[in-house]
Amino acid sequence: MAPRIVVEEQSRRPWLRWVIAGLVAVLVCLLLWGGYGLALSVAGGDWARMRARAESLAGERDQLEQAAAQMERENQRLREQLTFTERSAEIDQMACSTVRASLKDMEAEIAELREQVGFYRDIVQPDETQAGLRVHGISLRQLTESRHFTAVLTLVQSVRGNRNVSGQTSMWIDGLQNGEPLRLDLGAINAGDGGSLEFSFKFYQELAVDFTLPEEFVPTRLVIWADPQGANNRIERQFDWEEILRG
Repeated sequence: MAPRIVVEEQSRRPWLRWVIAGLVAVLVCLLLWGGYGLALSVAGGDWARMRARAESLAGERDQLEQAAAQMERENQRLREQLTFTERSAEIDQMACSTVRASLKDMEAEIAELREQVGFYRDIVQPDETQAGLRVHGISLRQLTESRHFTAVLTLVQSVRGNRNVSGQTSMWIDGLQNGEPLRLDLGAINAGDGGSLEFSFKFYQELAVDFTLPEEFVPTRLVIWADPQGANNRIERQFDWEEILRG
């Protein structure tokens, strides 16, 4: 019985349903409009903040670009300065090398001139103890073959003699063969005719001889004898092999 009474009351007032539906629709519209306004307000604030941040970042970017350009200019300046410094150092090094080479050449020329001066002094104005025939010096030149040499012996006589001097010279090479002392007669290993070298001159004379050292022979000293004719004194002089080889 009760359910039928409720149905009858609702059927008697259908307009109430429409009123309630209208109120609900109005309320929904108001809520939607308020939410839309709130969203616009929030979105507008965020957009302003985002725009301000973008402008700030753009300013920072411009500053960084300016700083990078300044650093690039400074880097270029430093590279140019480094290139100039390296070039200057290279020029200074080249100049120093040139000066060293010139000094070395001058020292060699001075040494050669001193040797020539000493050579002519021995002839023109020798010491009293050096008057007469003397062995002025000897030079060694190593040829293409490692054990083939040319020796040039220089004999001098002072102008006081004012006469020709003649005679013979003999040369020996002292050294070690397989660890044992050995003396080689230069005449025996001479690449030419062999035997003693004859000399005849008034002031000076150079005598050249080619020879080849035996294998495994280690030279240490060169000994020279000069026997002038008509004289009882034999002249002897010894030279260190390494010293005369260095010149």
